[in-house]
Amino acid sequence: MDKKDIKNILHKVDSGIASAEEEDIAKYWLHYFQKEDVPALSAAELDKESMAVFTALMKNRSTRPAGIRRFWYPAVAAAVFVIIAAFWFYTDRQAGAGKPVAYANDVAPGKKTATLTLANGKKIVLSDALNGEIAKQAGVSIFKTPDGQVVYKIDPSRQPGVAAAYNMLSTSRSETYQIILPDGSKVWLNAASSIKYPATFASFKKRAVELSGEAYFEIAKDEKHPFVVKTDQQQVEVLGTHFNVNAYNDEGVTKTVLLEGAVRINTGNVAGGVLKPGQQGVLAAGKLKIEPADIETELAWKNGFFRFNDEQLESIMKKISRWYDIQVVYENEELKKEPFAGVTTRFANVSELLRMLELTGEVKFKINGRQIRVLNAK
Repeated sequence: MDKKDIKNILHKVDSGIASAEEEDIAKYWLHYFQKEDVPALSAAELDKESMAVFTALMKNRSTRPAGIRRFWYPAVAAAVFVIIAAFWFYTDRQAGAGKPVAYANDVAPGKKTATLTLANGKKIVLSDALNGEIAKQAGVSIFKTPDGQVVYKIDPSRQPGVAAAYNMLSTSRSETYQIILPDGSKVWLNAASSIKYPATFASFKKRAVELSGEAYFEIAKDEKHPFVVKTDQQQVEVLGTHFNVNAYNDEGVTKTVLLEGAVRINTGNVAGGVLKPGQQGVLAAGKLKIEPADIETELAWKNGFFRFNDEQLESIMKKISRWYDIQVVYENEELKKEPFAGVTTRFANVSELLRMLELTGEVKFKINGRQIRVLNAK
């Protein structure tokens, strides 16, 4: 597959006449060129890799749905715009043309940083901290790793019975971070979120943490010490599993999505429930509903993407607002209800994401500093 073939496929997808196979190829190029570590490949190498991916996609592709929502093709067209832009930058970079042009009025994406608050109130901005040991308290050492994680290590000489010191890791809007808790559990923290936890779980029967906002958890197994995630509205109890909790106060719902294992959701006055892999528990208006989950969409943020699947614009703009730290103003309140579908990277300027939405022909945007105005397109 040469460059001409790729452009032809992108043109077909943009025009809405591409086959299912060609759409899959276009999706691949979207994800491939947005990776940070794209190597410089020759035309022959591009052809080889493209055909290998094409073969794998065709082997595993499920039957295409008979009905397609009206926003599907606009969403694909929007994705094509990002592919073309990424393809242009990639080929231009290989030719040595230099850096891509910056937008005159734009907002940069969020970054990997957070603030660690120690038990004594000391705050450490992790983007400013050097790698290595950044703090020590009550026999527990805290390290920042070269790949940008916070890791806790307990001193073997620590005396039992010493009161645990509570720490908090918090992200502002436009920030994200990863932490490895004292028990070895891994936590990815989304923007405008916080997690409070003890520096060691040694003296506790349960490994309890408090969450505000959104986080993805991979819990270290310990049958004698269940892991509990507390939010304002519920508690999630597990032994060892992978799951995501979305508990933003401005969303109106608390959502728990399970990938592996099993979790029990306790909701106080509301009847709780147990999730199986692939399910989500949605707590809203005092009622817990267990239903199938769209795993790719719910975990897109953790994997570096925005993914929308028939999602209302108001919900989409809340995510954009948190990640880019911007204010959103609507010209028409009815625009909030418009549904959209699409996928794009979280690590591009906000204008690229807004342009994707504009290509649907349903909405327009105006950027003014850190404010985005949502306008009628017609």
